[in-house]
Amino acid sequence: QPGKTRHVAVEYTGVVRDVTPGEAVHLWLTVPRYDASQTIRNLKLESPETYQVAASPDGNRMLHTVLKGAGSVRMSFEAERREHRSLPSREDVSRYLQPDRLVPLDGQIRAWAKEVVTAAKAKTDMEMARAIYNHVVATVKYDKSGKGWGRGDIYYACDTRRGNCTDFHAIFIGYARAMGIPARFAIGYPIPR
Repeated sequence: QPGKTRHVAVEYTGVVRDVTPGEAVHLWLTVPRYDASQTIRNLKLESPETYQVAASPDGNRMLHTVLKGAGSVRMSFEAERREHRSLPSREDVSRYLQPDRLVPLDGQIRAWAKEVVTAAKAKTDMEMARAIYNHVVATVKYDKSGKGWGRGDIYYACDTRRGNCTDFHAIFIGYARAMGIPARFAIGYPIPR
C-alpha cells in the first residue's frame, strides 16, 4: 500500500538584529531537499545580498549569504511529504558507530555511557537508548551563556552540563555509539500533526 501524503506550505525568515551597521554577518539557512520522500514546489528565496545554495555530499542543501549589518532572509516553499520507512545500509550503520572529531569514543566516554545504562538496568538497544536520552534530558541544561556551547563538543557538554541542542546531541550520539548503537545528528523542519 502506498504511504500517506501530506501537503504543507512553509515560510521561514532568518533575522539578524543587534549588530553594528555595516558589520559582516554570515547567515546560513537550510534549504529543503528534493528526494524520494518529498517534492518541493515554488521555492522562493529573498535576500538583500547575493547568496549561494550549496549541497553536501549527502544531498543536504544550505543557503549562505553575508549580510552587512541587520537584515533578514526569507524562504517560502510548498512541500509534499510522503510517508516512508527505510533501513540504513551497512555503510550507514558502520559510519554511525565511528568517533567524530568532537565526539571521540575513548575510554572515558565508554565508561560514562556504561555507567548510565547500568544504572538504568538497560539491556536492549532500545532500553539503552532510552536510558541515555533520559540521562541527557535530566542532567543537561539548555543554556547558551558563556563560551564553548553550540559546537557539539562532548567533553564541553559533559563538563559544563549545559549548551544548546548540538551539545545535547553530542552526548546522546557519543554514549549511544559507545554502547554499539548507531546514532547520527539529524535536523529538519517540524511539521505539525
